[in-house]
Amino acid sequence: MARRYAPGFVATATDGAKLHFATKHTRWQVGYTPAPQAVALAKQYSEDFVEPTTPIKLIEGDTDGEQVILHPHTLDASSPNFLQPKYDRLETITLKGFGFMYEANDIEDVNGYLADLPAGFIRDLYHGLGLNYDIRLIIETIEKLTANAFILRLAFGVPVLLFQGQATVGGRSYRGLGDKRSDFLLRAASTGNLSIVEIKTPQADLLAKKEYRGGIYAPSQDLSGAVAQVLDQRWQLQRNNTQLRDDHERQANPDTPDKGPRPEAYAIQCVVIAGKSPREPNTKKSFELYRNGLAGVLVLTFDELLLKLETLLELLRNPDATKLVVPTVTVKKPKPRKKPGPGRRRR
Repeated sequence: MARRYAPGFVATATDGAKLHFATKHTRWQVGYTPAPQAVALAKQYSEDFVEPTTPIKLIEGDTDGEQVILHPHTLDASSPNFLQPKYDRLETITLKGFGFMYEANDIEDVNGYLADLPAGFIRDLYHGLGLNYDIRLIIETIEKLTANAFILRLAFGVPVLLFQGQATVGGRSYRGLGDKRSDFLLRAASTGNLSIVEIKTPQADLLAKKEYRGGIYAPSQDLSGAVAQVLDQRWQLQRNNTQLRDDHERQANPDTPDKGPRPEAYAIQCVVIAGKSPREPNTKKSFELYRNGLAGVLVLTFDELLLKLETLLELLRNPDATKLVVPTVTVKKPKPRKKPGPGRRRR
């Protein structure tokens, strides 16, 4: 989860904080050394604070791999997490598709690249990079689902295992580079059949704001786009899974063997998790008509996953199964009709 603190002391170059630019082969990186005043303040706030002996890595680039990796850190000296990773579980943010950022020759180049990042990113090296607090739900959602893969399993009718997060489906390796990446790849625990999970935010719109006609609402751009995206990922995975799997097996670590079944693309399932369930009758109807009309894509909302989890939790908390109310329907056998006696006619 993103940590938030009241504004404190964030040192810059004028305060004595230093940024270090270094290169090695095809890679470059920027490190951070705190200002003496920031170190002194951190020691006042925490007796356990230890001043680092090497610069803290904030950002690095790879011209060969064509990627830039952010290492968000808390650089507020008044924070108890000063110089620590900014998020609980998310250690890095990898940027793909920002071709102008791959090569850098000095700090000025890097600052110029950061200034061109989309809104929502923290673009100042002295503020530790990362994402703005007002869109923290993106970070929180990724962290919760990554830390609790069990929640993802609730979306499936068969036991599944988390195979790979941020998986490449159109490259040479499940963990490699590529412009086609899924949020999560899961595989069936018994057969290895792969499933693709695409996650949007709980605030994502599921339906258009305006009524289409006659009480019907069209799917939103967020939802229809996510469905199209996951279908394209499935197509890519079906085409490339043999190569991806061979590379996965070739690079397997003998010390930590993959104990799961081979990842197979027999009948790839697609799951989109987005938004919250509609409340009004017409929007409920429109949503259900759309998602139940999809072929091969299951659409779930965040509150539906939460309800599944709460229901399971309630079952586990109740040690006496006899207290669980299970509705039953009793069908009575109709009584046989008496045959009419002699001389009596049916009415």
